[in-house]
Amino acid sequence: MNDHADPVRATLVHDRFDAFADLAPDSIALEDSQRALTYGQARAWADRIADRLRARGVGPEHVVGIHLQRSVQAVVTIIAVLRTGAAYLALPPDYPVDRLRFMAEDADARLVVTDDNGLPPGLDEVATALPISEAPEAGDRSAPASATPVHPAHLAYVIYTSGTTGLPKGVGVTHGNIANLVSSRQRHMRFASDETFLQLSPLAFDPSAVEIWGALAHGGRLVIASPSYDAIDELPSVLAEKHVTTMGLTPALFHSLVEKRPEALDGVRQLLVGGDILSAATARVFVDRAARRGSGSVLLNVYGPTETATFVSAQPMDAVPADATRVPVGPPVGGACLHLLDENLRHVAAGEHGEVYIGGVPVTRGYLGRPVLTADRFVPDPHSETSGARMYATGDEGVLDEHGVIAVLGRLDSQVKVRGHRVELGELEHVLRRHPDVRDACVVLVDPRGRREQLVAHIATERDAGGLPELLAEHAAEVLPGHMCPGAYVFHDRLPLTLSGKIDREVLVLSGTTAVEPMHTGAPAGPNGTTPTEAVLAEIWRKNFESQDIGLDDDFSAIGGTSILAISIVADAQDRGLPLTLTLHFQNPTVRRSAAAMVPGA
Repeated sequence: MNDHADPVRATLVHDRFDAFADLAPDSIALEDSQRALTYGQARAWADRIADRLRARGVGPEHVVGIHLQRSVQAVVTIIAVLRTGAAYLALPPDYPVDRLRFMAEDADARLVVTDDNGLPPGLDEVATALPISEAPEAGDRSAPASATPVHPAHLAYVIYTSGTTGLPKGVGVTHGNIANLVSSRQRHMRFASDETFLQLSPLAFDPSAVEIWGALAHGGRLVIASPSYDAIDELPSVLAEKHVTTMGLTPALFHSLVEKRPEALDGVRQLLVGGDILSAATARVFVDRAARRGSGSVLLNVYGPTETATFVSAQPMDAVPADATRVPVGPPVGGACLHLLDENLRHVAAGEHGEVYIGGVPVTRGYLGRPVLTADRFVPDPHSETSGARMYATGDEGVLDEHGVIAVLGRLDSQVKVRGHRVELGELEHVLRRHPDVRDACVVLVDPRGRREQLVAHIATERDAGGLPELLAEHAAEVLPGHMCPGAYVFHDRLPLTLSGKIDREVLVLSGTTAVEPMHTGAPAGPNGTTPTEAVLAEIWRKNFESQDIGLDDDFSAIGGTSILAISIVADAQDRGLPLTLTLHFQNPTVRRSAAAMVPGA
């Protein structure tokens, strides 16, 4: 798809950014809700930060923490860190401090760039804060500093994934990994200076690398979503107002937008959907709509884990038959190899199941400081002619069709995807078992990829369950990021076991779909004593939550609300003539408050 001539010869992404800052210093590089920076301004600011990092001894193979919200400042800091030859580690300000402290210590990130508020107590005990400098004044065009020589094998960033042992594990991604990901030689998508990418992913998630460097390594524009987004807050208006041409979505968000507000995606030329299993039927709705409009919009089903630098295959959905029930992962991107192998690492035949293995350039360094775990998952590649080549065992179960194309069916282990985020259930269970009132714990995912998708914790306890859900929710939130916290709790005298003595997850999944009730805080909403707006909105909430017990004062998040449900509630309200928006919904997360915000005095 990249049929244009590449105007620069550099390979590594920060060198390519530097080249475009020379070629087009006045072109807009970055913008968020607060400011916009040209390539020249962004480089000048990055140089200031890089000089301060070098003065602290930062160089190749060092790791620098970034404790900033998604913003222009955060991306400029990434550029600065890479120009010193070091690697960056995103430390999201909304993560629990214990988790941030572990990540900083584990990655040896002793210096952390942050804002004027400094580092939170606990994190400041293991790292030194470096307040981000102010942007240079307009017209400040001092000669750019020389970037530190960097080898493709040098570390570029560290990203933490959920771990089966109860501790997250850091994946070391190299400059060569990123360079291959957004290389102008890739054919699956278009990289060019007239593309506007949206950075919707948090910095702590690997799709952000595609969003940032898909734009900045090719002279394009990067629009950075406000940190107030809950993945979808204000999304349709941003796409239209900023003329976004390329973006990524999780399947859950894509499915909901296509169902409720398909027009929001009409202006997007390249849409990448990945992180979970994509619905073939919903993809076909998008493809057919684009064909009727003659827009030429491309929908790609992308596949790949963090350990192989974001994604390694891309399937154009307009090439998938209309009657397909499974979406193939698609052909490998340039530099990548995909294998579906049996337990002896031999290729399976058509129609047979196997485990997906990934080889080639995208394979990352492995898990920082965990040689045993790295050796277990990153294994010698018997199918490569390159000496010392490795491949990554994904743990994904796949099936091979008659054309030799792989479709992913699910997981071979206890790892799940929650709204596109990878979660090891063992880590959640380890955290819950540390609570003194928990004898045993098992976490399951109910309604996967549905509107009510949530993690449900089944707890064996000897005490009365009264008040325990709130205590466990607080306990989990102190350690785990929000996307990993269970949304509901079910209590047992003992957990069911299989004949072999293991916890019977299948029984708990089935019980979780019927036995879990959300915690309500208000009286049930009914026709008496409610305004017309409250009555309509309560009806919409009851429909979407599939519960008749929703109260006027029930908090959306507390009763298991998700971003997918939010889209549906807002769309249904607008269809009924109510001026509800996503921003208003999240700012007023109860029926009563939303109604009052839409109709003063309601």
